[in-house]
Order: sequence, then C-alpha cells, then structure tokens
Amino acid sequence: VANSGNVASWDDAEAMVRQAIDTFGALDIVVNNAGILRDNSIVKMTEDEFDSVIAVHLKGTFNVTHHACVYWQGESKAGRARRAAVVNTVSSAGLQGNRGQANYGAAKAGIAALTMITALEGKRSGIRANAIAPGGATRIVNATMPSIPIVEADQVSPDDEFNRLNPGNSAPMVVWLASDEALHVSGQVFRAVGDGITHYEPWSLGASITTPKGPRRWDPAEIGDAVATGIFGYGIGGLQMGGG
Repeated sequence: VANSGNVASWDDAEAMVRQAIDTFGALDIVVNNAGILRDNSIVKMTEDEFDSVIAVHLKGTFNVTHHACVYWQGESKAGRARRAAVVNTVSSAGLQGNRGQANYGAAKAGIAALTMITALEGKRSGIRANAIAPGGATRIVNATMPSIPIVEADQVSPDDEFNRLNPGNSAPMVVWLASDEALHVSGQVFRAVGDGITHYEPWSLGASITTPKGPRRWDPAEIGDAVATGIFGYGIGGLQMGGG
C-alpha cells in the first residue's frame, strides 16, 4: 500500500503507522529508509541544507519509530505483545565521517544512537531495533556522483556476473534482521554491501589516564604530554583525522 506522506511530519508519520495497521490488521516491522542529500562543505552549507537533511533522516526515523513503538507498547500492555522489529538505515558517512556531508553524517550518526536507545527502551515490550549501512549505485548516489551509473535492484548483470554495486544486495540483511531468525539480535549496526556483512563495533572507552601523584584537577599544561604518551602511545607530536 502506498503512502505519499512526509516522514519529517509528526502527523504524517503517525498516519503511515495507522494506515499499515488498518490495512494489514497489525504492524510487526518498520524499515526506516527515507533519505535525501544536500551535500556541501561546512563553510558553504546553508541552514536549509542542514535542516532538511536532519529532518528527513533523523527526525523522520524518530517520528515513525515513535508512533510504531506507541502501538507496540500498547499491544504489549494489553497482553498482545508482538515480535516487533525496527531496521534503520545508517551510513559510513556518519559512523566514519565523510567530507561534504556534515548534515548527512550527523543525521546517520544520530540514527545509530537512536537505534541503540530504541533497543534498550523497547526490550520489555518485545521491540528489537537494528541498523544497516547499505551500499550500491542508487539514484541518491548518482545524484552526487554522476560518474556512477544507477543500478536497479532487479537488474541482471551480463553473463550472471555478480554486481557488487546492485543495491538489492543489501536487502537480504534487512529481511533477516526483521525476521524471527534474528530474535537474539538487537541494538546492533551492520554494514551490508555487495557480498559482505560487517559488524560495526559500538563506541567504547579506550585508553585512560589519571592525574599523576594522586587525585586532583588536571593542569591544562600537563595534559598534552600525558595524552601523547599515555593515550596515543607516542612522543609529543600531532594526530589528525584524514591524514592532516
């Protein structure tokens, strides 16, 4: 069943969830995949370019997830708990960073965090939430990189050669995450591109240092040496992302 509503609209998102319930009698799976691109550098990016991408990706994912979770929690309290699954879409641009995509990357990083929080809060109501970072030569990719031709998901490669850029390659992972075969998996993020599936390790605490000679407040002048040797494990120097 089609719906032309705007996921960035609170009311439209609620209507989408309600339409699914009214049409099929229940709701078990939500796949949040709506997206737009408005790439630009931080210096050149306009307020609208930033806001519109955040609205569709991050707010849109939250809107639909919120209304679905309200329904699922209500079903659980009424003794009709469903095996509910949310599958969100993230990107390496948010998990690893990419130039020219401050808006998109921030949104996708936010969705990864939202996925984990949804899993934590939804567990008691039987709600699972996971995310995938898909890949392929889609229209949204072609819009920013015209040199990469669009590959339709149902497009067959010549001589049955496997096409790593076919976006349909990511779909089986979505199906599995939404199925009962993955009831033990929640709060996780995966990369599903071509023939590969990779598990993203979550943010975690790394090397740690404390003030020398007992507990006290750090002196800013001594932090540099301590971080260089105790955290980064090298002498005084520099460390930058992106090779400088």
